[in-house]
Amino acid sequence: MPQAGKELKTDHRSAAEVELELIERSLNTVVVGLEILTGICAGIEESEEVEEPEGKLLRPAIQMRS
Repeated sequence: MPQAGKELKTDHRSAAEVELELIERSLNTVVVGLEILTGICAGIEESEEVEEPEGKLLRPAIQMRS
């Protein structure tokens, strides 16, 4: 129910404008995700490769910053 003194605004956007808004929301979601991952990766130092004596490669050892 509308409040007294406030007019209702109608949405007269074209289909293209609605689709562009959906794309923009999706891209903003991707940007936020990349910012989060960038922050996480900034806290991880370069990994060092660990080898077995026979020369077999093991998983990399990751060191966290303190």
